[in-house]
Amino acid sequence: MAWTGSAGPFAPAAQAMNADQLDIATGSITSGITSLSQSPGFAFFTATAPDPVGEGILVREGSDIDSVEDLVGRKVAVNKGGTGEYLLLKALAKAGVPADRVERVYLRPDQTAAVFNAGQVDAWAVWSTYAVAEIGAGKARFLTDGAAIGSDNYSLNAVRSGFAKEHPEVVRALYDYLHENSAKERKDPAAYLNVFTDAGPTAVNGKAREVQISFVGKGGTVDPIRPADIKRFETVARFYADQKVTPNKVDIAAHLLDVEKLS
Repeated sequence: MAWTGSAGPFAPAAQAMNADQLDIATGSITSGITSLSQSPGFAFFTATAPDPVGEGILVREGSDIDSVEDLVGRKVAVNKGGTGEYLLLKALAKAGVPADRVERVYLRPDQTAAVFNAGQVDAWAVWSTYAVAEIGAGKARFLTDGAAIGSDNYSLNAVRSGFAKEHPEVVRALYDYLHENSAKERKDPAAYLNVFTDAGPTAVNGKAREVQISFVGKGGTVDPIRPADIKRFETVARFYADQKVTPNKVDIAAHLLDVEKLS
């Protein structure tokens, strides 16, 4: 197997798996649902519980936005059909704010920081990959986080269906590795930071390092997909259909693997 680096949001990775150009990728259940609505050639084989503190809606430090209700009439950056759009819609629904009273600005997460910091959007619904840098630099704070929102946004690992059929033992071995090391990482997050470099633009230092360690220590581990998880997946699928993010409720159960039965 070859490491291709990060594809960022799950949608392009799903397209690559569908085109037989990628075998395994990581993404969220939210992006997974939208990708499953488009003739998928992959299945999910692990689940990591929703992040209670590392995902949410960011506002700039000094912003006068102090509640979800304050987002009415404002612009919020989200990635279309993925974690960002889900978190915003979920937060609005919980607060009783009609979704059409807040303007969604669809942007790729890796292109949003400059727009957010320039004040071209008022808030940014995002996850820890991008939130750590903003909070660590003292530029932003969470208006509300995953726990407060009631997020069911699991992180999942997906495998190309053909690859899983041809190499089930590889998928099982990868799961065993991810499960073991995610548990170790949660117990000692600092040991998994700056593995390749402790300096430069990809290194996490200073306040951002403290934020990252805190987030990981409160996060979940890579586990098999259990019946209770599937029920929460179904809740997200129903929510997305109700919010018209997907045209119909996606059948998630048809695209799941029991990794413990692979060998």
